[in-house]
Amino acid sequence: MPEKKKDITAAQRTRRWDGGVEAINDAGNVAAIFDILAVWGKKLDLDMEGYNSLSDANKTLVNAAIYAGIGVGGYASREALADVAEPIISKRVIVERTLHLINSVSEAARYPVLLEQYGQWLGVLDIDLTDFNRLLEGTPTTIEPAADATGKWAVYEAIYDDIPYASEDDLKTAFDEAVLAELTNQAIAVVNAADNAVKMSSALLTYADVLEIDVSEDSDYAELEPEKQLLVLVAMVSDQPYDDAEAIKTAFEAAVAAQKEE
Repeated sequence: MPEKKKDITAAQRTRRWDGGVEAINDAGNVAAIFDILAVWGKKLDLDMEGYNSLSDANKTLVNAAIYAGIGVGGYASREALADVAEPIISKRVIVERTLHLINSVSEAARYPVLLEQYGQWLGVLDIDLTDFNRLLEGTPTTIEPAADATGKWAVYEAIYDDIPYASEDDLKTAFDEAVLAELTNQAIAVVNAADNAVKMSSALLTYADVLEIDVSEDSDYAELEPEKQLLVLVAMVSDQPYDDAEAIKTAFEAAVAAQKEE
C-alpha cells in the first residue's frame, strides 16, 4: 500500500509539472508569465517564496528570462524550465536583499560588519573584491584632528554617501570608482614614501596597473640594463613628491626614455 501511494503521488506530480510546462510554453508574452506562475509556480515546485518576495521590477526580469527560454520548441520538461527559472530567481533575491542591506545602513561603520557577513553575495552582483582587498584598512574621517578617510574606510564612506542605489549596476559603478580612487591615492602615497631605489622598485611593480606604467617583460623599462634600471629608480626618488598618478607616470616614462637614449 505505501508503494502504491507513492506511485500515485509521483503521477500527480508529473501531471502538475506537465500542465505547468504547457502553460508556460503557451505564454504569449513576458507579462503572461506573471499570471501563469501565480497558478502553476508552486505546482512546478519552483521557489515561489523567493519569487513572491521580489519587487515587480525583479519579477519582470525573472519573467523575461523564463519567456526567453521558451524559444522555438518550448521547454521539454519541468527540469529544463527549472534550470532557467531557479538560478535567476536566486540571483534576483540575493541582489534585492543585498541592495536593501546596503541602502538601509544608518552609518558607514556598518559596512565592515556587513562585508564580513554577506561579502560572498557581492560576487552575484559581479562586484570583484580583488582591488578592494589590496587596500589598507585605513581610518574613518575624523574631525579632531581633521583628516579624510583612508583605505577601505574611504570606500565605505563613499558608498554610504551615495545611497540609495536603485540597481546592482549603480552599486557596482560606485564601488569600483571608490576603490580605484583610493587605490590610486594609496599608490601615490607608497611611491612618495619610497626613500631608496629598492623601495621605489617595489612600489612601482606593486602599483604598475593602477599607475598605468609598463614594467612588463617586454617593456622599455625591462629591456634596460640593470644599471640603467637603477638610475631610473634613483631619478624617481629624487623627483619626489608626486602630486598625482599622472605625474608619476610622466616622470617614470621620461626617466626610462632618458636611459634608453644614453
